[in-house]
Amino acid sequence: NMGTLTQTRLSEIEVAVEAAGTANKPWVMDPVGCGSSPFRLDACRAIGQKRPNVMRGNASEIITLAGALTAAVGARTSGKGVDSTDSTMDALKIAVNLTQILSNVVVVTGEVDLVTDGNLVVM
Repeated sequence: NMGTLTQTRLSEIEVAVEAAGTANKPWVMDPVGCGSSPFRLDACRAIGQKRPNVMRGNASEIITLAGALTAAVGARTSGKGVDSTDSTMDALKIAVNLTQILSNVVVVTGEVDLVTDGNLVVM
């Protein structure tokens, strides 16, 4: 969870991600408020590039993270903090594209939650 993010916390997250990779353990990224500041966006981009097994966030966080990691159509690289201004359906196509690029699972939370591996979408 990238909630209360400081440089120290980011370093701890990087160590945990590396340890999970070394131990061949799956890990989940929760890009809380990833578009709310340049520091947070850069941190989420750096952690996202390490290919989490699952990315979980609200629609706005997933759309913003996709914009930071890919050239996904409809994605963007800014947001308004932890509150989602987008619906799950707004994020559907972007979430599917993101899973196909990163070979992972994306969970979009909101009024209606969705889970996709890029081939199957469950709502």
